[in-house]
Amino acid sequence: KDIDYIYSARIAAQSGDTAAARQYFDKALENDPGNCDLLGEYGKMLFQAKKYNESVAQYLAKKEKCGKLGSVEVYYLGRAYFSAGDSLNADTTFAEFIARNPTSPDGYYWRAWTNTKYQILNPETFPGLPYYQKYIELASADPSKYKRNLVEAYNYVGFYHWSKKENDQAKASFMKAIELDPADEIATEQLKKLN
Repeated sequence: KDIDYIYSARIAAQSGDTAAARQYFDKALENDPGNCDLLGEYGKMLFQAKKYNESVAQYLAKKEKCGKLGSVEVYYLGRAYFSAGDSLNADTTFAEFIARNPTSPDGYYWRAWTNTKYQILNPETFPGLPYYQKYIELASADPSKYKRNLVEAYNYVGFYHWSKKENDQAKASFMKAIELDPADEIATEQLKKLN
């Protein structure tokens, strides 16, 4: 019977029926409140359903009950904090993801994006810079896989150099963005200004 609720929860989640998925997850967890896998799955389903605050609460409940979160869960917890507008917890969570997965570009990308979007410090200080630079270093190994975010990272680094009047470095960064995406408007516009 419990297994029916679990399968039903997964099927409803996959078909995008959030209301039904929640009922089945709640029922399954009522019967098996210590099911760590299920608690994590529920957190991810809530994230995918754009219920960010509830996703955060679910992941924190799992952490409390099960002692820790898996790396992928830490990643989604960070994304849920970010989407809920909680920049400080997002930043801390992505820092934890990076500590666990130092060779994964994803943690650096999201930490850069969090610092940039919420300008955790002062916009003039380019708070995302060290994370975008590390992201470029790691993601460049597979540019086709990371193309869109790499273009964003090169443009950010380009703007940093441009703000410092380091025009040659700025140009080099914007050119890298254009190499990946010849139609990128940001890099195209900036190169016009630099030429």
